[in-house]
Formats: sequence, structure tokens, C-alpha cells
Amino acid sequence: MIRRPPRSTLSSSSAASDVYKRQSYVGLDLNPLQIEMAHNFHVLQRDKVLNNANCSCHQPPLFVQGDASALPFQAESFDVVLNVESSHDYPEFEDFVTEVGRVLAPLGTFFIADFRNDVGFAHMETVFVSAGFDVVAREDITNLVVASMREDEVRKSRLIDTLVPWYIGFLRPTVRAWAGVGNTTMKRAFASGTKYFRYQLQKQAR
Repeated sequence: MIRRPPRSTLSSSSAASDVYKRQSYVGLDLNPLQIEMAHNFHVLQRDKVLNNANCSCHQPPLFVQGDASALPFQAESFDVVLNVESSHDYPEFEDFVTEVGRVLAPLGTFFIADFRNDVGFAHMETVFVSAGFDVVAREDITNLVVASMREDEVRKSRLIDTLVPWYIGFLRPTVRAWAGVGNTTMKRAFASGTKYFRYQLQKQAR
């Protein structure tokens, strides 16, 4: 999430990308171990960036443990909210979108990307409108996601073989399935009608 003021982003993703170009960036996860891992990773990345003489960096990201259906932030405290491939697991999607609307400033931006079937996406869009969002952009990126999974399989498989030691090798098939390596449930779902969309939404002005 991008917090205000200064401008700030709230995200459920731990991707580094341009985080250090932001004034203020907040990451959220329900699992405290994920929070610890993201913090440690970004400390390393920050040190690399700060050693760059051409860096025009701002404050490092903050990682907070919390529930997406009850965001632990003040109303209208963010300019941007980003959610990638996690909302399908939320037990109360409506509560999550309502909370995003609460913490976003008027005309703030909500980016969300996830997979559903056609009925699921129809429900999502109904929830967006009910929560006071306008759909600025909507794109089916299913083919791009499937191609990316296919192209990254060799790297992922080698990484799993390296990180999952031989004495717990029986876990490798489970880890591969979770990582999308091989003929996974997710790939079969995409082949049978599940789609992956990205949305850019804008909170309506008062």
C-alpha cells in the first residue's frame, strides 16, 4: 500500500521491484513467518540499493502482520492498494474489498490480480461496484500466466531440488505442485475454464 502523507502503498506481495522509489510502502500478511521473511529479504535489498550512488531512495518498506478482512490501518491512509493472487483464499471477500475502500483515500487506486471462473469474476465485479469502486481497466492475462509458469518450470524444479533436502524428499512433489511445476491442479483448472484477470479500480470521490 502507498500511505499518505507522504504517498504510500499497501501490498500483499513481497516483490521488491520499485519499492525503494516509493515514499512509504507497507506490506501485509496474516502469517508472522512471512512477515519476518519479507523483512529480512528487503533489508538485504535495501542495503544493496543504498550502496548505489545513483539511488534516490526513500524510507524502507514496513511489514505488518494482519487480517485482510480487518486491515489494521486508519481510514483514508493509503493512495494505492495492491493485491496479487491471494483474494481467492479469503473467507469473506466482501469484507476485504470494503476494508480496501475504507483505507483508500478518495480517488485512490486498487490493483488486484487473481484467478476465478466466470461466475467468480461476475461476483467480484458486483462487490467492487457495491463497495464504491469504478473499474478503470480489466484484462484477461490467463495466457500470459500459463506461459510464464511453463517458462519458469526448469528454474523452479532445480530450486526445489536444492532447497528441499534428500531426507525430506517425499515433500518435493507437494512443493512442486504448490509452485506450479508439472501437471498441477492449477494448470488443469486453466485448461478447463478458470481464468486469471487483473483489474485497476478507482475509489469514487465523496
